[in-house]
Amino acid sequence: MADALVAVVLDHFVSIVGRYVGKRVELVMGVEKDAENLKCNLQAIHAVLEDAERRQLSDSNVRLWLEELKDVSYDMLDVLDVWSANAHILIKSDIPTENKVCFSFLFPCFASSSRQVTQVGLRYEIAANIKKLNEKLQDIAVRKGLYNFKAIRGGVDEEPERPKTTSIIDSSEVRGRDEDKENLVARAIIEQLTGQASTLVELESLLQLILKSIQDKKFLLVLDDVWTDDYQKWEQLKQTLKYGHVDSRVLVTTRKEEVAMMMGEPINMIHLKKLSEEDCWLLFSQVAFLGRNEEDRENLEQIGRTIATKCKGLPLAAKTLGSFMRFKKTKQQWEDVLHSEIWDLDEAKRNLFSPLLLKIKAVEGIQDITGGNARHLTLMLSPNALIPVSILTRKKFHTLMVFCTSSIATISPDHFFHLKSLRTLNLSRCSIQHLPDSIGELVHLRYLNLSHNPVEELPITLGNMCNLQTLKLECCLRLKKLPESVGKLICLRHLYISGSLLLDHLPTGICQLSSLRTMDVFIVADYNRYTRTACHLDDLRYLKRLQRIYINGLGNAPSVIAMLAEFSLKKDLRELSLDFRTDGDANMVRQEYLLKIIGPHPNLETLRIIDYCGGITVSPSWMMSLTNLRRLVIKNCHFCEVLPPLGELPSLEFLNILNLDKLKTIGPEFLEVKIDDTGNAVEASAVLFPKLKEVKFRCKEWWQWSGIPGWKVDSPVIIMPRLYSLKFSGCKSLEELPNFLQKVPLQNLIIEDSVKLQRCCQKGTGKEWHKICHIPNIQMFLPTSV
Repeated sequence: MADALVAVVLDHFVSIVGRYVGKRVELVMGVEKDAENLKCNLQAIHAVLEDAERRQLSDSNVRLWLEELKDVSYDMLDVLDVWSANAHILIKSDIPTENKVCFSFLFPCFASSSRQVTQVGLRYEIAANIKKLNEKLQDIAVRKGLYNFKAIRGGVDEEPERPKTTSIIDSSEVRGRDEDKENLVARAIIEQLTGQASTLVELESLLQLILKSIQDKKFLLVLDDVWTDDYQKWEQLKQTLKYGHVDSRVLVTTRKEEVAMMMGEPINMIHLKKLSEEDCWLLFSQVAFLGRNEEDRENLEQIGRTIATKCKGLPLAAKTLGSFMRFKKTKQQWEDVLHSEIWDLDEAKRNLFSPLLLKIKAVEGIQDITGGNARHLTLMLSPNALIPVSILTRKKFHTLMVFCTSSIATISPDHFFHLKSLRTLNLSRCSIQHLPDSIGELVHLRYLNLSHNPVEELPITLGNMCNLQTLKLECCLRLKKLPESVGKLICLRHLYISGSLLLDHLPTGICQLSSLRTMDVFIVADYNRYTRTACHLDDLRYLKRLQRIYINGLGNAPSVIAMLAEFSLKKDLRELSLDFRTDGDANMVRQEYLLKIIGPHPNLETLRIIDYCGGITVSPSWMMSLTNLRRLVIKNCHFCEVLPPLGELPSLEFLNILNLDKLKTIGPEFLEVKIDDTGNAVEASAVLFPKLKEVKFRCKEWWQWSGIPGWKVDSPVIIMPRLYSLKFSGCKSLEELPNFLQKVPLQNLIIEDSVKLQRCCQKGTGKEWHKICHIPNIQMFLPTSV
């Protein structure tokens, strides 16, 4: 754990210092030297940490040394956070103006205003903290010499190994040294060659036996997942393998390019591409959702997709992380993992050991808080209990998750006086009505959850949380507005406000959040009422990194400003929900035009169209260009009589058609099959709905789903070849299924609250039975009596 922590401190430190150097920002005289010394000490310590972490299990003094190192590293992260968060202030203050007098020996510029005085104080504070931490780290670095750690990473303390020779040589080349690990490799090769395990111990004997087994023979040797890039350790095996037939081959797999270069065959190197984001998600979900029902999958899919992106296309990471998430049962547990600070660690960024680190984090969090070292705490409060004073005075907590069964009507300013190192704070469902201004002092906070609280307003100081990445305000039923200061949350990536029903607009500052990825609800404000005091649809053009957004009240938007939202330029947008609900009567012409001009980028994967009243169909011209669309929901479109032609969407997997009250029939046009004047099919793609897996219908007036005229079982047109599940719910009038359904490889058919269809699908007697009799799992549910 210390190894990873020091690595991320180093990375963060180098990044921030580099930023300042690039901007030519100076601090206090001499601090550059302290910063350089600190960096050198970190590097020297980091070189021996692998050995130190192994030895702490048996040496209590080493364990204490590592604890001290972790404490200093956490303190350093706090200082770096402050430094990074105020970079814009310091950089700006270093731009000379006519009103500034420069004193180069102390600061680049100094002025008499209170703002400059604040900047001077900030510079001194950062410099003093760096100096203080450097002194502590220097002491730790000196004491590492007491333990004779081995610099396993090849640092300055690592001693070279003496080479060990064998008699199998190429006189023109130099041999290297092998250890027990090489012996094991040699034994494994012998076992594969002879079918028997070798009892030989010496490398010389092992290599001689390999030579004898392969001499003048053609072989294929596969060395899987090689990590060692030491040429000497490979050399002696290589010399032995040369005695095989000239057409023999050695295949090496590795994650390190250095290994491939060490093998001496750069021209034969093959770089395997990382998994696509979608394939990585499929691999992750295959493991993580094993045994879960469909409702759980839908509930967790969005969070899971975000977690899966952290695997960076590595299949092992996807499978390992999927195995870890498989045992996380609730949405809250998944969100805790998603927003864990553990992703800041270097190993987690490479996604090799993230599940292990998460488990370590969990273990740390349940330590006895009186021990002084716990940094992560989940607190379950019984009725009428208060947060213990002993917790409120702890300065080192990074995570505080509070779960209440009683009311914490008011949070005192004292609650945050000491907890200034917090990165994660969960106060959801704690009946909080008021938050103190002091909450803005939690400048290190990354994740804040205030959901399901009767809080009426948020303090302006919320904007001081310059490192905040996730803000959750779901179902805050009394919350009427967000402070304009949210525009200062420059690191905010995820904003959740769904269920906070009194919010009728978002402040203009929202459009300044250029890092924003998720808006679970964007409220289209009344343009006449909030002309200049709300964020409007056209302001979304500034949020270029959006990945997920639900637009609520789209029917209220003036067409002119909607055109300026620039959805077609949002390449990162993966999920778009268009809710056309209005405050008054629906304007059909305006809604039709709004849907026409939205035009998202083809990278879109999920689209929801809700409460649309713009015509008899929901078929904008841009819909067919969504070649990456995987999920489509058309819901509560009460004037829709004709479904859009969707059969040629190449990536569509999930389709929900819900509450279309005027839909009566679905015909060949839904498949994108063209019919001539005589009623015969004349044109269709070879495969229709090629990736569709699951379909759900709920339309009470719909009575007919007709197939393709003249279709036969041996028809060359393939329809829905991957459809796994089909569900009809509340389709009270439906009594006809399409003829092609009998050739669709369905595994699950669910019919509920659809009496006519249930009658038509009775086993052996129903008129539609022959179309569904091949389906292995058919479930029928009658409506529940009131």
